[in-house]
Amino acid sequence: MKKKKFILGLMIIIEIFLIIVIVYQIKSSSIHEPPKRVVIELKGKIIHISSHDDFNMACLKVEKSNYTEYRKETAEFFIRVKDSLAVMVYPASNQSLKIGSEILVNYNHDHQILELEKGDTISKQKIVFFPIGNYIKDSCIPE
Repeated sequence: MKKKKFILGLMIIIEIFLIIVIVYQIKSSSIHEPPKRVVIELKGKIIHISSHDDFNMACLKVEKSNYTEYRKETAEFFIRVKDSLAVMVYPASNQSLKIGSEILVNYNHDHQILELEKGDTISKQKIVFFPIGNYIKDSCIPE
């Protein structure tokens, strides 16, 4: 009887351990979680948009930025800036951004993209990361 209780208890502990490991893995592998700290801030206008399955890639004419060149060298990245151009990735579900939209990215390190119209904020969304692979080579900032 003691042996059965011991085995049952051990199985319950192992199941709880596995559940904790699985939940941790799911949380750590989420591609839609914002990074701990995004350092770039910029203001610009969208000059081109290319649509992909679950994300859009916008090319921006940068009006103001705290970086003249910025790039994240991983399989996931949010934005790349070079000289006066930037490439920004955002969810395809955001239909409000269009060519000519004026945006602020990470203003005051708030991890948000603000869409402006005549100086007023008309929409905002969280900064997200997407795995975009080699799509960057077809953007307005080629390799």
